[in-house]
Amino acid sequence: MTNWDDIARRREREAVTSDTALQRFWQRFQLAAWPELDAVLGAMAVDKGGRIVFNLANIQRSQRIGVVVSAVWRRSFSRIVIDFLVGAFRKLFGLNTDYARVMGNVTESAEQKVLKRLFRYYGYDNGEVIPGTLFDALDPGKGMTQDIARRVQSAIASKVPLEQFRQQFRAEFINPSSGFAARYYRRWTNDLFMQFDRGVGLAYADELGLNHAIWAHTIIDTTRNHCYKCANRVFSRSFIAKMNDEQWAGKHTYLPVEFAQGGFGCRGTFNYVSDQLAEIIGAQRGGIDVYGPDLPPKTRRRRAVTN
Repeated sequence: MTNWDDIARRREREAVTSDTALQRFWQRFQLAAWPELDAVLGAMAVDKGGRIVFNLANIQRSQRIGVVVSAVWRRSFSRIVIDFLVGAFRKLFGLNTDYARVMGNVTESAEQKVLKRLFRYYGYDNGEVIPGTLFDALDPGKGMTQDIARRVQSAIASKVPLEQFRQQFRAEFINPSSGFAARYYRRWTNDLFMQFDRGVGLAYADELGLNHAIWAHTIIDTTRNHCYKCANRVFSRSFIAKMNDEQWAGKHTYLPVEFAQGGFGCRGTFNYVSDQLAEIIGAQRGGIDVYGPDLPPKTRRRRAVTN
Protein backbone atom coordinates (compact mmCIF):
# COMPACT_ATOMS: atom_id res chain seq x y z
CA MET A 1 0.00 0.00 0.00
CA THR A 2 1.28 3.48 -0.91
CA ASN A 3 2.06 5.45 2.26
CA TRP A 4 1.40 9.11 2.92
CA ASP A 5 5.04 10.11 2.38
CA ASP A 6 5.10 8.56 -1.10
CA ILE A 7 1.90 10.40 -2.05
CA ALA A 8 3.37 13.69 -0.80
CA ARG A 9 6.44 13.26 -3.01
CA ARG A 10 4.23 12.45 -6.01
CA ARG A 11 2.30 15.69 -5.42
CA GLU A 12 5.48 17.72 -5.60
CA ARG A 13 6.63 15.97 -8.79
CA GLU A 14 3.23 16.47 -10.42
CA ALA A 15 3.24 20.19 -9.61
CA VAL A 16 6.71 20.69 -11.10
CA THR A 17 5.80 18.70 -14.23
CA SER A 18 2.61 20.72 -14.73
CA ASP A 19 4.48 24.01 -14.34
CA THR A 20 6.98 23.01 -17.03
CA ALA A 21 4.17 22.04 -19.40
CA LEU A 22 2.39 25.37 -18.86
CA GLN A 23 5.57 27.27 -19.70
CA ARG A 24 5.66 25.50 -23.06
CA PHE A 25 2.11 26.72 -23.81
CA TRP A 26 3.24 30.30 -23.21
CA GLN A 27 6.27 29.91 -25.47
CA ARG A 28 4.04 28.57 -28.24
CA PHE A 29 1.68 31.48 -27.72
CA GLN A 30 4.48 34.04 -28.13
CA LEU A 31 5.51 32.52 -31.46
CA ALA A 32 1.91 32.26 -32.70
CA ALA A 33 1.03 35.86 -31.78
CA TRP A 34 4.11 37.48 -33.23
CA PRO A 35 3.16 37.49 -36.99
CA GLU A 36 -0.12 39.28 -36.26
CA LEU A 37 1.57 41.81 -33.99
CA ASP A 38 4.23 42.41 -36.62
CA ALA A 39 1.51 43.09 -39.18
CA VAL A 40 0.18 45.90 -36.96
CA LEU A 41 3.66 47.35 -36.56
CA GLY A 42 4.38 47.03 -40.28
CA ALA A 43 1.36 49.20 -41.09
CA MET A 44 2.68 52.17 -39.12
CA ALA A 45 3.27 55.39 -40.97
CA VAL A 46 6.90 56.48 -41.46
CA ASP A 47 8.66 59.55 -42.77
CA LYS A 48 10.96 59.63 -45.78
CA GLY A 49 13.80 58.31 -43.65
CA GLY A 50 11.78 55.27 -42.55
CA ARG A 51 11.33 56.59 -39.00
CA ILE A 52 8.02 56.08 -37.20
CA VAL A 53 6.05 59.32 -37.22
CA PHE A 54 4.11 60.65 -34.27
CA ASN A 55 0.48 60.87 -35.36
CA LEU A 56 -2.96 59.78 -34.19
CA ALA A 57 -3.13 56.76 -36.51
CA ASN A 58 0.10 55.29 -35.12
CA ILE A 59 -1.01 55.85 -31.52
CA GLN A 60 -4.25 54.05 -32.29
CA ARG A 61 -2.34 51.16 -33.87
CA SER A 62 -0.24 50.81 -30.73
CA GLN A 63 -3.41 50.52 -28.67
CA ARG A 64 -4.82 47.84 -31.00
CA ILE A 65 -2.02 45.43 -30.11
CA GLY A 66 -3.80 44.23 -26.98
CA VAL A 67 -6.88 43.43 -29.07
CA VAL A 68 -4.75 41.40 -31.47
CA VAL A 69 -3.08 39.50 -28.61
CA SER A 70 -6.46 38.68 -27.07
CA ALA A 71 -7.80 37.50 -30.43
CA VAL A 72 -4.91 35.06 -30.89
CA TRP A 73 -5.37 33.84 -27.32
CA ARG A 74 -9.11 33.26 -27.62
CA ARG A 75 -8.86 31.69 -31.07
CA SER A 76 -6.03 29.24 -30.49
CA PHE A 77 -5.02 28.97 -26.83
CA SER A 78 -7.70 29.90 -24.30
CA ARG A 79 -9.67 26.65 -24.32
CA ILE A 80 -6.55 24.47 -24.59
CA VAL A 81 -4.81 26.16 -21.65
CA ILE A 82 -7.93 26.21 -19.46
CA ASP A 83 -8.54 22.51 -20.17
CA PHE A 84 -4.90 21.79 -19.34
CA LEU A 85 -5.11 23.71 -16.05
CA VAL A 86 -8.33 21.95 -15.05
CA GLY A 87 -6.79 18.56 -15.86
CA ALA A 88 -3.59 19.34 -13.95
CA PHE A 89 -5.56 20.64 -10.97
CA ARG A 90 -7.68 17.49 -10.94
CA LYS A 91 -4.55 15.32 -10.86
CA LEU A 92 -3.18 17.27 -7.90
CA PHE A 93 -6.58 17.18 -6.25
CA GLY A 94 -6.74 13.40 -6.67
CA LEU A 95 -3.30 12.95 -5.10
CA ASN A 96 -4.30 15.22 -2.21
CA THR A 97 -7.50 13.22 -1.76
CA ASP A 98 -5.47 9.99 -1.62
CA TYR A 99 -3.25 11.65 0.99
CA ALA A 100 -6.23 12.91 3.01
CA ARG A 101 -7.78 9.43 3.05
CA VAL A 102 -4.67 8.14 4.79
CA MET A 103 -5.14 10.83 7.45
CA GLY A 104 -8.89 10.56 8.00
CA ASN A 105 -12.31 9.64 6.73
CA VAL A 106 -12.93 11.57 3.52
CA THR A 107 -16.58 11.31 2.53
CA GLU A 108 -17.73 11.88 -1.03
CA SER A 109 -19.58 15.03 0.05
CA ALA A 110 -16.44 16.40 1.69
CA GLU A 111 -14.40 15.61 -1.42
CA GLN A 112 -16.86 17.45 -3.68
CA LYS A 113 -17.06 20.37 -1.26
CA VAL A 114 -13.28 20.83 -1.29
CA LEU A 115 -13.08 20.45 -5.07
CA LYS A 116 -15.81 23.06 -5.67
CA ARG A 117 -14.27 25.45 -3.14
CA LEU A 118 -10.85 25.35 -4.82
CA PHE A 119 -12.08 25.53 -8.38
CA ARG A 120 -14.32 28.49 -7.62
CA TYR A 121 -11.41 30.23 -5.92
CA TYR A 122 -9.35 29.99 -9.11
CA GLY A 123 -12.28 30.83 -11.36
CA TYR A 124 -13.88 27.67 -12.75
CA ASP A 125 -17.40 26.43 -12.10
CA ASN A 126 -19.54 23.93 -14.02
CA GLY A 127 -17.25 24.06 -17.04
CA GLU A 128 -17.24 27.88 -17.27
CA VAL A 129 -14.61 30.49 -16.46
CA ILE A 130 -15.81 32.98 -13.82
CA PRO A 131 -15.25 36.65 -14.82
CA GLY A 132 -12.74 38.57 -12.73
CA THR A 133 -10.87 35.49 -11.48
CA LEU A 134 -7.37 34.17 -12.14
CA PHE A 135 -8.54 31.93 -14.99
CA ASP A 136 -10.23 34.91 -16.62
CA ALA A 137 -7.12 37.06 -16.16
CA LEU A 138 -4.98 34.55 -18.02
CA ASP A 139 -5.89 36.34 -21.28
CA PRO A 140 -2.53 38.02 -22.06
CA GLY A 141 -4.24 40.74 -24.06
CA LYS A 142 -5.77 42.07 -20.84
CA GLY A 143 -2.52 42.22 -18.95
CA MET A 144 0.06 42.96 -21.64
CA THR A 145 -1.76 45.79 -23.45
CA GLN A 146 -0.41 48.64 -21.34
CA ASP A 147 3.17 47.33 -21.25
CA ILE A 148 3.24 46.82 -25.01
CA ALA A 149 1.48 50.12 -25.80
CA ARG A 150 4.00 52.04 -23.67
CA ARG A 151 6.89 50.34 -25.46
CA VAL A 152 5.49 51.11 -28.92
CA GLN A 153 4.52 54.67 -28.02
CA SER A 154 8.04 55.25 -26.70
CA ALA A 155 9.41 54.18 -30.07
CA ILE A 156 6.94 56.49 -31.83
CA ALA A 157 7.93 59.45 -29.65
CA SER A 158 11.62 58.72 -30.27
CA LYS A 159 11.08 58.43 -34.05
CA VAL A 160 12.93 55.11 -34.17
CA PRO A 161 13.35 53.61 -37.69
CA LEU A 162 10.44 51.22 -38.13
CA GLU A 163 12.46 48.26 -39.39
CA GLN A 164 14.91 48.62 -36.53
CA PHE A 165 12.06 48.72 -34.01
CA ARG A 166 10.36 45.66 -35.53
CA GLN A 167 13.55 43.65 -35.04
CA GLN A 168 14.02 44.96 -31.49
CA PHE A 169 10.40 44.35 -30.55
CA ARG A 170 10.40 40.82 -31.94
CA ALA A 171 13.41 39.95 -29.77
CA GLU A 172 11.69 41.49 -26.75
CA PHE A 173 8.33 39.82 -27.37
CA ILE A 174 9.36 36.23 -28.04
CA ASN A 175 12.26 36.01 -25.59
CA PRO A 176 11.43 32.80 -23.62
CA SER A 177 12.73 34.16 -20.32
CA SER A 178 12.19 37.93 -20.38
CA GLY A 179 9.71 38.68 -23.17
CA PHE A 180 6.36 40.38 -22.59
CA ALA A 181 4.45 37.08 -22.55
CA ALA A 182 7.07 35.40 -20.36
CA ARG A 183 6.85 38.20 -17.78
CA TYR A 184 3.07 38.06 -17.87
CA TYR A 185 3.19 34.28 -17.43
CA ARG A 186 5.36 34.62 -14.33
CA ARG A 187 3.13 37.35 -12.90
CA TRP A 188 -0.03 35.24 -13.12
CA THR A 189 1.13 31.65 -12.89
CA ASN A 190 4.27 31.79 -10.75
CA ASP A 191 4.15 28.71 -8.46
CA LEU A 192 0.50 28.20 -9.44
CA PHE A 193 0.48 24.43 -9.07
CA MET A 194 2.38 24.35 -5.78
CA GLN A 195 -0.01 26.97 -4.41
CA PHE A 196 -3.01 24.95 -5.58
CA ASP A 197 -1.57 21.85 -3.92
CA ARG A 198 -1.19 23.74 -0.62
CA GLY A 199 -4.72 25.11 -0.97
CA VAL A 200 -6.21 21.63 -1.39
CA GLY A 201 -4.20 20.35 1.58
CA LEU A 202 -5.40 23.24 3.74
CA ALA A 203 -9.03 22.67 2.73
CA TYR A 204 -8.79 18.99 3.62
CA ALA A 205 -7.10 19.86 6.90
CA ASP A 206 -10.13 22.01 7.72
CA GLU A 207 -12.49 19.16 6.82
CA LEU A 208 -10.59 16.53 8.81
CA GLY A 209 -9.56 18.68 11.77
CA LEU A 210 -5.82 18.29 11.17
CA ASN A 211 -3.94 20.85 13.26
CA HIS A 212 -0.31 20.14 12.38
CA ALA A 213 1.76 20.02 9.22
CA ILE A 214 5.16 18.78 8.16
CA TRP A 215 7.09 21.42 6.24
CA ALA A 216 8.23 18.91 3.58
CA HIS A 217 11.21 20.26 1.70
CA THR A 218 14.16 18.82 -0.23
CA ILE A 219 17.36 20.80 0.39
CA ILE A 220 18.94 21.94 -2.87
CA ASP A 221 21.55 24.58 -3.82
CA THR A 222 18.97 27.38 -3.97
CA THR A 223 17.17 26.60 -0.70
CA ARG A 224 16.65 29.83 1.23
CA ASN A 225 17.59 30.07 4.90
CA HIS A 226 14.02 30.07 6.24
CA CYS A 227 13.13 26.87 4.36
CA TYR A 228 16.36 25.28 5.56
CA LYS A 229 15.35 25.98 9.17
CA CYS A 230 11.86 24.58 8.57
CA ALA A 231 12.68 21.66 6.30
CA ASN A 232 10.91 18.45 7.33
CA ARG A 233 10.00 19.77 10.77
CA VAL A 234 6.56 19.67 12.35
CA PHE A 235 4.61 22.85 13.05
CA SER A 236 1.17 23.57 14.41
CA ARG A 237 -1.14 25.53 12.16
CA SER A 238 -1.19 28.36 14.70
CA PHE A 239 2.62 28.54 14.54
CA ILE A 240 2.55 28.58 10.73
CA ALA A 241 0.01 31.43 10.87
CA LYS A 242 2.44 33.45 13.02
CA MET A 243 5.06 33.11 10.27
CA ASN A 244 2.97 35.57 8.27
CA ASP A 245 4.27 38.28 10.62
CA GLU A 246 7.91 37.28 10.08
CA GLN A 247 10.19 38.51 7.30
CA TRP A 248 12.79 36.60 5.29
CA ALA A 249 14.49 36.80 1.91
CA GLY A 250 12.17 35.80 -0.93
CA LYS A 251 8.99 35.77 1.15
CA HIS A 252 5.75 36.32 -0.78
CA THR A 253 4.41 39.84 -0.39
CA TYR A 254 0.69 39.18 -0.93
CA LEU A 255 0.01 35.48 -0.34
CA PRO A 256 -0.08 33.94 3.15
CA VAL A 257 2.52 31.37 4.13
CA GLU A 258 -0.19 28.69 4.06
CA PHE A 259 -0.32 29.10 0.26
CA ALA A 260 3.14 30.47 -0.61
CA GLN A 261 5.15 28.55 2.03
CA GLY A 262 8.78 29.76 1.78
CA GLY A 263 8.02 32.29 -0.95
CA PHE A 264 8.63 32.79 -4.65
CA GLY A 265 9.79 29.59 -6.36
CA CYS A 266 9.38 27.49 -3.20
CA ARG A 267 8.99 23.78 -3.94
CA GLY A 268 8.07 22.83 -0.40
CA THR A 269 4.74 21.28 0.54
CA PHE A 270 2.66 21.25 3.70
CA ASN A 271 1.73 17.69 4.65
CA TYR A 272 -1.03 17.98 7.25
CA VAL A 273 -1.04 15.22 9.85
CA SER A 274 -3.05 14.12 12.87
CA ASP A 275 -2.07 15.27 16.36
CA GLN A 276 -0.89 11.74 17.18
CA LEU A 277 1.34 11.50 14.11
CA ALA A 278 2.63 15.01 14.76
CA GLU A 279 3.76 13.97 18.24
CA ILE A 280 5.56 10.89 16.90
CA ILE A 281 7.31 12.69 14.02
CA GLY A 282 8.01 15.78 16.12
CA ALA A 283 9.79 13.68 18.72
CA GLN A 284 12.05 12.35 15.98
CA ARG A 285 12.78 15.77 14.49
CA GLY A 286 13.52 18.07 17.39
CA GLY A 287 10.02 18.81 18.65
CA ILE A 288 6.93 20.65 17.42
CA ASP A 289 7.12 24.35 16.51
CA VAL A 290 10.90 24.33 16.73
CA TYR A 291 13.08 25.81 13.99
CA GLY A 292 16.21 23.98 12.94
CA PRO A 293 19.62 25.65 12.64
CA ASP A 294 20.42 28.34 10.10
CA LEU A 295 22.25 27.58 6.91
CA PRO A 296 26.00 27.60 7.58
CA PRO A 297 27.30 31.10 6.68
CA LYS A 298 29.58 29.92 3.86
CA THR A 299 26.79 27.85 2.35
CA ARG A 300 24.35 30.75 2.63
CA ARG A 301 26.66 33.08 0.72
CA ARG A 302 27.11 30.48 -2.00
CA ARG A 303 23.38 29.84 -2.47
CA ALA A 304 20.78 32.04 -4.09
CA VAL A 305 17.61 32.86 -2.18
CA THR A 306 15.08 31.77 -4.79
CA ASN A 307 13.87 28.48 -3.34
